[in-house]
Amino acid sequence: MPDNEQPKNVGTAQTITRIDWVEPPPFFEVYANQAQPAITTFDVTINFGTFVEVEGGIAKVAKRASILMAPEVAKLLVLQLASGLAQFEQNVRPIPLHGQLVPPSLTQPPPVAPDSSE
Repeated sequence: MPDNEQPKNVGTAQTITRIDWVEPPPFFEVYANQAQPAITTFDVTINFGTFVEVEGGIAKVAKRASILMAPEVAKLLVLQLASGLAQFEQNVRPIPLHGQLVPPSLTQPPPVAPDSSE
């Protein structure tokens, strides 16, 4: 299906019970050991790359791919990843996060929005 063609029956009220993946050409896979999201009002972009070097506290990352999606798709992705990683840690091993990999913005809890009911 061309990129600008809409899929059939999308947006109609129906329950999806299974997803069958197809690989129309061209299909490619990319390895990444770094990912950084960017969120706007209309979409979510995840940039994927690989570390080239770290020098003086600055990481140089070779950008490999960017994936753009609707916020609803991104939220589903978060839920699927959280579930899959929880199962992995339960069945295989814990996944440690090393301090240098965790951005400072993720080490603090998010700010609490003021209560609008007051």
